[in-house]
Amino acid sequence: MGCRGRGRIRRSGVRNTHAGRIFRQGGHCFRYRRVVLPRSLGSQVHQFGRVIRVASLPASRASWSVSVLVDRLSAVSVGEFPGASIQSWVPFLLGTTLPTRPFVPGDGIIALLEYAGYTASSIRVALSRLCADGTLECRREGRKSKYRLAPQMIETIVSVDRRVEQFGREVSWNGRWTIVLASIPDSLRSTRRNMKSRLGYLGFGRMRETAWIAARDCESEVEDLIENLGLDGMVDVFVGEPAGLSDIDELLHRCWDLDALTAGYNDFVVRFAPLVPTNARDDLTAEESVLRWMRLTHDYRELVHRDPELPPEVLPDAARSLRHRVVETYATIHDDLFERAQAHARRMFELDSAP
Repeated sequence: MGCRGRGRIRRSGVRNTHAGRIFRQGGHCFRYRRVVLPRSLGSQVHQFGRVIRVASLPASRASWSVSVLVDRLSAVSVGEFPGASIQSWVPFLLGTTLPTRPFVPGDGIIALLEYAGYTASSIRVALSRLCADGTLECRREGRKSKYRLAPQMIETIVSVDRRVEQFGREVSWNGRWTIVLASIPDSLRSTRRNMKSRLGYLGFGRMRETAWIAARDCESEVEDLIENLGLDGMVDVFVGEPAGLSDIDELLHRCWDLDALTAGYNDFVVRFAPLVPTNARDDLTAEESVLRWMRLTHDYRELVHRDPELPPEVLPDAARSLRHRVVETYATIHDDLFERAQAHARRMFELDSAP
């Protein structure tokens, strides 16, 4: 592994001596952070940038939290998609464009990802790692390697898709909030970090050092989280309504960065406004359609993943209006681009005649 700086990256994950340093590999630029991970994670230790910290590798990929899949979009790329790694794109592309899970040639996967600025050598390395960690299945046909998504990954793909489809839907709010109080010892700090990440995915904002709040009743989801992480007896959950003396506006600004949220909405709308007219999409080549679809999907899912989905009743007017425009922009563009991208992907995967 080509690194700048002294020291050695230890696959067992005891300590990363290159914290903060930058190195290049396979056409990509990575920044390391200090990380402590157990030996049982094997190749999963090498997540770059915003490292995923989990206590152990589950027996089945289906049991991974949805936030793990989305957080794997963490490598800093020098290509078309800053913030997206090859090992994130491959399962997404195969799971989205080919839900029936046929085996497809590796050359087709490489050709698609080369549109986005990734190199063939780095894509081959990523395919090997995804096979090694059980994300992909591989078989040889003559001199060709073919790949398909492992069956246990389908549940994760479906869960992410469900979250994306439900984003921005305005449902009636009963005015109830959920508060989580946690007292987790330092001996379980990796589990504590995992809990914080997954609470953020559920829409929680931090009130205090050990207190989080969400503007909806999500008791059952938190109970599942507590059970999955083995935190029984360390976390208390309360569901109710704030007292009349509470300053809701102050609470919202203290627990969530509403200015950044609003700016993110606006950036998305401005970025994809040129693609809203149908004739703008009609002028795209097949390769450009794939790239625009990948960019649209990546940016929208990043928004969804980080959005607390606050009820419209408590959102500032500007944020509420822009969130509606984000959902509307995505809905207007996505299906058309997806059909074009899927058709081109099937040609690249040599599946033109497949049902």
